[in-house]
Amino acid sequence: LLPLIFLGTFFTTRNLRLRNQDSWPSLEPGPLDFEQCTPPEVFQLTQAHEAISNQMETLFKNSTLRLSEADQLWLEDCFESPNLGCVTYVCESSNIGSCTNPSVGGFYTTIEPEKVFLCLDNIAQRNQDKTRFACRTQELMLHEVAHALRFETFANHSLGYNGDKVYRLGRAVFDLCLQE
Repeated sequence: LLPLIFLGTFFTTRNLRLRNQDSWPSLEPGPLDFEQCTPPEVFQLTQAHEAISNQMETLFKNSTLRLSEADQLWLEDCFESPNLGCVTYVCESSNIGSCTNPSVGGFYTTIEPEKVFLCLDNIAQRNQDKTRFACRTQELMLHEVAHALRFETFANHSLGYNGDKVYRLGRAVFDLCLQE
């Protein structure tokens, strides 16, 4: 427990030097956390989290993402290791809330800023191929975590891909996943 407290303090202190502490969430790394997820969903999300973690250096080298040093530090904090995360992943059923729309793969709400909601049923329905499902899950996971970290979004973000930083991050990890 002591090393985790130290890690959380280290990451928070490091990030506060780079971000205005009043305008950024106080998400701290901790053990991966899941809510409402079945054991197979936990396994799928853990694999996706690990895959994103393994791609961080490649993502940081991608100049089209235009990630600042602060952006990179936040992402490192959330994906630095396969066992640490900075949000709780919530598995939503396709018959609840935003997930009732079959085109929604995930969402983030400022009401619960430490949680990322994923509609795995919808992702599976639209991505029958096992590889595409895994890659789409990574894309949506990183996309929603970027929302939780309050990365740049454009006014028309909810209308679909528009090239803002949140969409670019998700698309980049999706493309890397397909190349593997």
